[in-house]
Amino acid sequence: MTCEGLTGRYDELLQHLAAGDTVFQSLRHQNSSDASDVLEGLVDMFSEMGLASSGFMGDHPLSGIKKWCRSDPETEASDDSPFKTLNEASYALHELRLNHDFQPWNPDREDGLANDNAFEDRLRRWNSRFKALSQRLISSPSDDEIAHIQTLQLHYQSLQMYINAYDNKGLQPSHPYKAFIEAAEKVAAPLIAIDQPTFSLDGCLVSGLSFVAISTQGGDEKVQALDLLRKLNHREGIFDSNDIVEMHELVAMDMDWGSGSDSDSDTDIEEPDPPLRAPKGIPQMIEVLARKTGKTSKRLEGLYP
Repeated sequence: MTCEGLTGRYDELLQHLAAGDTVFQSLRHQNSSDASDVLEGLVDMFSEMGLASSGFMGDHPLSGIKKWCRSDPETEASDDSPFKTLNEASYALHELRLNHDFQPWNPDREDGLANDNAFEDRLRRWNSRFKALSQRLISSPSDDEIAHIQTLQLHYQSLQMYINAYDNKGLQPSHPYKAFIEAAEKVAAPLIAIDQPTFSLDGCLVSGLSFVAISTQGGDEKVQALDLLRKLNHREGIFDSNDIVEMHELVAMDMDWGSGSDSDSDTDIEEPDPPLRAPKGIPQMIEVLARKTGKTSKRLEGLYP
């Protein structure tokens, strides 16, 4: 999966992600602590990748990953003690995201608002426990611990950003994206400083910045998000910062071009002719937009002949 992500073979990566989820369904709980630690690390990685990529996996339910990200609801609801380790905090956050209904963009679903409110309560509790752990570590943290803390802060702020942006409680936060952008700048800084392409199997940096760019009509936050994406040269799983930048540039062109279109349907995306050649995900979106605008894709040219 790492090689497939590095080389842009996203169709194969998604197939192996689904296959890995099937393997998780067949595994039994391990008595060995070492085996449990390894399994927990794999589940942590697969859960983040699965959540980020689920929009391109059809109706795949991620049931194997969810099987291993399952806690006692009563214990979860009453535990306010600080996390013992950053790995425990990371696992708990993925567990929360996988096993609780959270779709603030779809409040009209059955029990939507109630489920989103319950998720927010659990997310606040997670953040309280995480802050307590961070305060304990902050006296003499290692470089790895600082990076891990910043990554978890980014994950938390990405979820809080969705809550703020959709604002189903009518709270009207004045700057719904600000905290995420500030966290993103901290995580992005060392990647930008390397001044070469970087890759990780999972993460929410690239996809989160893309959400900011597409959700804001203009202003400083949109500019900040796109500026970070242009500087990053970073790929997380199937999300590449360079792909995201070109997609947003083509979307802007398409909005100008679209006023003269004689169709407002999505049939050109659902049934493209000729068939799309780029892999699933952002590359296919780029290919569709490039066809609609009549522009040649800088990212796809030569990569997917």
